Amino acid sequence: VMEWVEGQRLTSPTIPMEQKTGLVRSMVQCSLQQMLDKGFFHADPHGGNLLCTPDGRLCYLDFGMMSQVEQFQRYGILEAVIHMVNRDWTQLCKLYVRLGFIPAGTDLTPIIDALDKALPDVLGASVDTFNIKNVIGELGDIMYKFPFKLPPYYTAIVRCLGVLEGLAIQVDGQFKIINNAYPYIASRVLTDTQLQSSLEYMIFTPDKHLRWRRFESLLESAAEFGEWDVGLAGTGFIDYIFSDERGEVRENIVDDVTDFLDTVGLDTVDYVRLSSLQLAPALPLAALPALPRSGDSSPEASPSDPPQPSKAMQDVINAVNIITASPSVSGIARDPDRLLPLLRELTSKLAGKPQAQRFVLEVASHVLERISTRAIRLAFRMPQPPARQLPRLKLERRNGR
Repeated sequence: VMEWVEGQRLTSPTIPMEQKTGLVRSMVQCSLQQMLDKGFFHADPHGGNLLCTPDGRLCYLDFGMMSQVEQFQRYGILEAVIHMVNRDWTQLCKLYVRLGFIPAGTDLTPIIDALDKALPDVLGASVDTFNIKNVIGELGDIMYKFPFKLPPYYTAIVRCLGVLEGLAIQVDGQFKIINNAYPYIASRVLTDTQLQSSLEYMIFTPDKHLRWRRFESLLESAAEFGEWDVGLAGTGFIDYIFSDERGEVRENIVDDVTDFLDTVGLDTVDYVRLSSLQLAPALPLAALPALPRSGDSSPEASPSDPPQPSKAMQDVINAVNIITASPSVSGIARDPDRLLPLLRELTSKLAGKPQAQRFVLEVASHVLERISTRAIRLAFRMPQPPARQLPRLKLERRNGR
C-alpha cells in the first residue's frame, strides 16, 4: 500500500532552524527506539527518506531497506555505548567476546591499548574530533588489524548511524549524535531490569558505595529524554535498594545521607545567620556567633558580602532542578490523575518492604545522634569538624538488612 505524503526535506531553507534541530533530535531518538526497543529499524534514513510534514511532524519514507536486531544483540549495543562513554575498554572487549565479535581466548591487551589510543572522550570531544564517521574509521582499522568477525546486523547499524549523523550535521553543524542518544540510553539503564548489572557498574564502587556524582549525571541525562518513565525507574530503584542482598549498600547510603544532611544543616545555619546580619540585624538570629568550623569547612564570609549557598546547598538545588527539568516529571506533577496513583504505588511498595522501614529508622537515628553531638560541641564552644570526621553510629545488624 502506498500513499502520497506532503512535506519538505529537513534541509529545506524554509524550515526555521530551531524546528530543524528539534526534528533532527526526534529523528535520532526515533531511530534509536526502532533499533534498541523494537529491534526492527529503517536502515536507510538519508535526507530523501525523511520529511517535515506541514503540521511539523517527522515522516519516514521508503521502507525497502529494513534490518532486525535480536534482543541479546540490542542489550549488547547498549552496554557497548555505556563502556565507550566510561572509557572502559577492558569491559568493551569482554563484551565483544561475549557477542562473538572476537574469538574466545584472544589476547585482549593489545586491542584494549589500541582502543584507548584511537578513541577520544565520547561526551567531551568536539564534533570534529568525535563523530560516527571518525569512530567507524578508527574502529575499522582496529578490527582489520585484530581478529574481529562482524555480523550483518552490526554493519547495518553502523551504516544507519553514519547516514543519520551525516544528515544531522547537514542540518546542524554542531550536532553530536552520541550526546543526543545518551539520554535515551541513560533512561533505559535506569528502568530496564535486564540492564541492572550495567547500572551497578556505573553508579557503585567495588566496595558498594554509591557514586553520587555519577548517579546525578545519569539522572540528569535521563531527564532530557521526554519519554522517561519516572514511575518505572522509582519502583525499580526501590526493589533494588531494599532487596535482601543490598544490606551493605543501604548501610553505606545511610552514612552518606547522614553526612550530607549534617553538612547541609550546618551550612544552612551559617547562611541564614549571614543573611540576617544584612537584612534584619535586629533579629535574635543575627546575634548568634559564627559556628566554629574546622577541617575542610569553608572560611567565614565577611558580613558585608552577600551570602552564597554552600556546595552542599547547591547540590540540593541541582538535584531539584534535575528532577523538575524532566518533561516526564513536570508532566506528572501538573496532572493529579497521574501524580496521585504514582505516589500511592511508590508508598505502597515502600510500606511492603521491611528493609525500607529499617532504613528510615536508621537515617532518623543517625541524624538525631548527629544533632545531639553538634549541640554538645556548640554548648562547649568546640570546633565543628566535617561530617566525615565524626564517629559513625552502629545499630544492631539483623538478617535481611
